[in-house]
Amino acid sequence: MLQPLALFLEATAIFAVLTGSIASIISIYPGLNREAAFFILGAAACGIVVSLVSRRKRPARPDHRILQLMEGVADELKKNLQTINGLSEMISHWSAREGAEWRDTCHHLVETTRKLALFTSQLHDYARLERGALHLLEQQVDAAELVVAGLAACEDKAEHADVFIKADLSGSAELRCDATRIGQAITSLVHWIVETSPSGSSIGISLIRRADKGLEIRISNPAGRAPVAGAATLFEPPVPITGLNSLALPIARRVALLHCGNIKVEAAPGTGTSASLCLPARRVDWPELADTNPPRAG
Repeated sequence: MLQPLALFLEATAIFAVLTGSIASIISIYPGLNREAAFFILGAAACGIVVSLVSRRKRPARPDHRILQLMEGVADELKKNLQTINGLSEMISHWSAREGAEWRDTCHHLVETTRKLALFTSQLHDYARLERGALHLLEQQVDAAELVVAGLAACEDKAEHADVFIKADLSGSAELRCDATRIGQAITSLVHWIVETSPSGSSIGISLIRRADKGLEIRISNPAGRAPVAGAATLFEPPVPITGLNSLALPIARRVALLHCGNIKVEAAPGTGTSASLCLPARRVDWPELADTNPPRAG
């Protein structure tokens, strides 16, 4: 409430100052056409007020110095976490001959280190994406193989949640994309669908040829229970951070946009939850249908 009131008062003050200036000019130059002067200077006053309002409404651009600081912090964390992760693996290996309690503690240490390393990598990628400093490494890759690789990173999570994944990867195509980044985006979307799926339900993954000859990688669960109201904010970083995987979906959408594609999410009561990664036609090569009745020779 205070911000709109402050904006209104500031705009009113500017308008009052300018209209006061108009009256002063007319009193100094009595021969001036009053109607024309009021019209011209009044229009200028309104223009300044409108400009002020629109400037206040415009979202602030990210501070590149802060983004560079985030990137630097992430770099330093990554260097030290590699050492910590190596030591954790060694301790876990040595603990194999110890008691169950010690093994569980070492396993927890290894998993925590891996999660922290993943978050640090995501923080680094997010800062680079916001600064426009992340560049794609384009490769030729089969879409079905890319989805299979992305699903491999989701098996443990799906098994733990008792969610079955079924992939229909017929009608695949060749993609020109950053295979690593797109694979990570697929994994992030599958993770989100798993998290919003009830135990015992099934997730379907399919490759869809769009009308514009682009590709849609669709992940859906008719029994999904994603909150409808929260779907619009999924792709912005949460403030405060709500977990070590909080930047996965914001990064996924930004990577899709770098490919001139997008990610769309649908969540509605009774129809379940779906997420789609869409890539434009210029990044997709669809196999042409072979002629099943070639002409006979002679």
